[in-house]
Amino acid sequence: MPSRLNRSPILCFSHIKGGVAKTTCCVNVGAGLADMGYRTLLVDMDPQSSLTDVFLGNTEPPAVSLYQVLYADGPGQRQMAISDVIRPVRENLDIAPASLDLVRLEHLLLPEVDGRDRLRRALRGHGYDFVIIDTSPSVGILTSNAMIAATDLIIPVQASYFALKGIENIMETFNTIRERVNESLNLLGVIITMVDKRKRHPREVIADLVEIFPRELIFDTQIREVAKVEASPGYHQDIFSFAPESPGADDFRAFIKEILTRCRNS
Repeated sequence: MPSRLNRSPILCFSHIKGGVAKTTCCVNVGAGLADMGYRTLLVDMDPQSSLTDVFLGNTEPPAVSLYQVLYADGPGQRQMAISDVIRPVRENLDIAPASLDLVRLEHLLLPEVDGRDRLRRALRGHGYDFVIIDTSPSVGILTSNAMIAATDLIIPVQASYFALKGIENIMETFNTIRERVNESLNLLGVIITMVDKRKRHPREVIADLVEIFPRELIFDTQIREVAKVEASPGYHQDIFSFAPESPGADDFRAFIKEILTRCRNS
């Protein structure tokens, strides 16, 4: 049995820039926690549905998704309970899938009084040890829902200059939500991803990040740019199933260990 925490973290992975390994982090952190014995729910709030595709791509497409949980589409319709759309992946790992319909919620939920609070309400009493939320590369209403529902935010940053550009936007959203709606939202940390140890970029990115964040907020682990990590989603597998002895698997084990330590101490 894993060492239980005194809370049930809801971790939101978010960055306004795409291509920073945000979904890759959700896939492998979720799978790694489940393998350790933590009951884990993946929540795919990205209309691109990449997280859903990794785990359900070889199965029948979901008939219902988070769209039906967040919005009642039509007269007389009711929002579904999240338990009605959750699909099992394997032992200790479930997923609430996305669909392209989520794109419509950016304008459908906008006039609703509780439009930004629907995921939080849907997750009440969820019963999991961990919830992992993947978000779209934007700061729209879907990302707001994710941050309002979350207990902790993790920001993945690619080891490149361009990945630093969206941090100001995501931090502005984080600060606004914490000040106005979810005062307990905690910035768990920043994880540097897609690192090529042969290049100087990681050191330069860390130097730039330290000017933005306290050093203790930057995870010690760096996720290396490894072919096995990049290839595993194409086989609908996480890195621990696809290449358990690879450097990429080692990186994610170290990252998960840090997440657990920070969750225990915060």
